[in-house]
Amino acid sequence: MPKAVSTLSEQPCNKKMVQMKREEGPFTRKPKSEITEYSISRFHLARHILGLVLTSGFCFSLFMSELSYRIHPHAHFVSHVKQNIGLYLLMLLFVSVIAITTILTVRKVKISAKEIEISNLLWHEKLGEADLLTFRSPENSNYAWLRTKRIIYLFAKKEFKSWIALEMDLKSRLFNQTPPPPSFDGK
Repeated sequence: MPKAVSTLSEQPCNKKMVQMKREEGPFTRKPKSEITEYSISRFHLARHILGLVLTSGFCFSLFMSELSYRIHPHAHFVSHVKQNIGLYLLMLLFVSVIAITTILTVRKVKISAKEIEISNLLWHEKLGEADLLTFRSPENSNYAWLRTKRIIYLFAKKEFKSWIALEMDLKSRLFNQTPPPPSFDGK
């Protein structure tokens, strides 16, 4: 008679493996000497680059068309600022909403015990604890922000796969706060 296949519960388990599985997760504390890295996906990075290129192209084309009408006025069309005020306001809206948020949104974060390395679309910066002023993460917003002495960095919460772990690392390691774990029941 063939032997029955044993289930996992009948097999002897490795205590280290069980302990490691319990210690994994976003709510566990990691050693302070460890460097933790968080980044957005390539799709989101491509979306940021496309948004910046399209916004820059729109602003450049509008400016160059206005300049060409000023240099070479056509016989039947004279460009006036009053006629194009709607386009200028649209350009200002595009620049303020799309380009600024695209540039200031964080692409990669490396957190260590003493410093934080932040990379966005255009530059990379290492910040010490003295450079960090505030970190806010409203529950109702898609963005969180880190205010430094020089600039404000935006974190798109949905773009980071492990946003909860990143938020807890920022609060606990850099600001020496121990935040309560987030409640998932809406309270």
